[in-house]
Amino acid sequence: MPLGSKRLRRAGPLATPIKARPFLYASALVALALVLGLPILAGLWQTVSGGKDALGTAWRGSAIELTLFTAVLATAISFVSALGLAACFQGRIRLLTWLSLPLLAVPHAAVAQSLALLLAPSGFLVRALSPWATGFERTPSNWLWDQHPDGWTLILALAIKELPYFLILLFTYAAALPTRDWLRAGQGLGYGPTASWWHLVLPQILPRLVLPLFVVLAFSLSVVDVAAIVGPSRLKTFAHGLQNAWQGDAPRAEVLAGSLWLLFLTLAALGLAWGLIFLWRRHMRHAQTWRQVWGGWGLPQIGAGFGLGLFSLAYLSLTLLPIQSVIETAGRRTRFPDLWTGQFGTKAWAQALDLALPTLPTTLLLGLLTTVLSLGAALWLLEGEAGRREPTGRLDIFLLLPLFLPQFAFLSGGAFLGLKAGLIPAQGFLITIWFHALFVFPYVFLVLAPAFRGLDLAYVRAGAGLGLSPW
Repeated sequence: MPLGSKRLRRAGPLATPIKARPFLYASALVALALVLGLPILAGLWQTVSGGKDALGTAWRGSAIELTLFTAVLATAISFVSALGLAACFQGRIRLLTWLSLPLLAVPHAAVAQSLALLLAPSGFLVRALSPWATGFERTPSNWLWDQHPDGWTLILALAIKELPYFLILLFTYAAALPTRDWLRAGQGLGYGPTASWWHLVLPQILPRLVLPLFVVLAFSLSVVDVAAIVGPSRLKTFAHGLQNAWQGDAPRAEVLAGSLWLLFLTLAALGLAWGLIFLWRRHMRHAQTWRQVWGGWGLPQIGAGFGLGLFSLAYLSLTLLPIQSVIETAGRRTRFPDLWTGQFGTKAWAQALDLALPTLPTTLLLGLLTTVLSLGAALWLLEGEAGRREPTGRLDIFLLLPLFLPQFAFLSGGAFLGLKAGLIPAQGFLITIWFHALFVFPYVFLVLAPAFRGLDLAYVRAGAGLGLSPW
């Protein structure tokens, strides 16, 4: 399934096709096959060969249920919220983009930590509502929303991070389509703006959201850092349990077997999601029936309400995080439900700065090199692809493969191979860049591909008329 628009890729009768560059395209494919395919295949081979004999001892039945519940529900909430916001606030694309981009830039761990501080038993939310709304005169002992045992806090944290991702992709795909013409046609038929978008624009965008939806679902199934902060403390998600086993004294074969189980779980969940999407698209073909069922439930408005709630919760918690970081409670007696639990100071910031300064140059260099290499590789491939008739969906699936597979399924095996080959820790920095690029490049490609493939060739012809090259 191509990520771009076939309508815009096909030039009209007066268009001059871009000259194909087979060497550029072939060289990009070979380089990406080595960079992406080699560590994945090596890691999967090591995982399968080393963990197949211990499959029976690595099963975590109850953790499987928790992992599926949190991942599926977080993906569904963020997806429906993004669709609802795009339908109900289609005239506020710039505002929604401004709200989404900061949340995309904030690390997952920061979102989880801020949410935990907000929802803790002695957190800001409980203190602000006590005792007049909650009736709590002291810190409640049964308030578990900072790490809800059923995974609801983890669901909220994942949905907050996934919502802006879906929104940005929705706006990117919609920009490559004649959305305004369809909306005017729908309003001419008596539909309102929201109903026109939902019934006319969404069916055209939905097929292109299948791969991003799979990416988000696979990420939610294998996330570790968010689950470690706001996930249930007693019963851990499957990936979080694997992380603890990896860092502990668990046998290597058991860790690899657990990675295999996580791979099977992810593939099964993706297969189920594919079946549900197939049924939904099939049902959407019956436009009248679909309009009565889904429109009667007010799904766009419900999704928009969830989306506004997630944005409000995210920015409230992220605003409180820097405030809480300058409140010193050491040696001070706090009273519940006083809103502030200490005295403002900068001692914590000074201590954090002492810890961060030695690693800051390495962190910045790692992020910069990974981003530049991933961006260059994506442009290399898309420029080489420009002269071809149509991009292939199989190539897109291959390039996004690191995002479909759980990280433990090939990173653990790749790490074992790296240790055996002597690359770790001798070339640890370069290996880290390589492994980071496995996940950064697919996201860069996923965002850039629709814009490149949907580029109107009239711009290229106009530039050629001015004596400019395609570059």
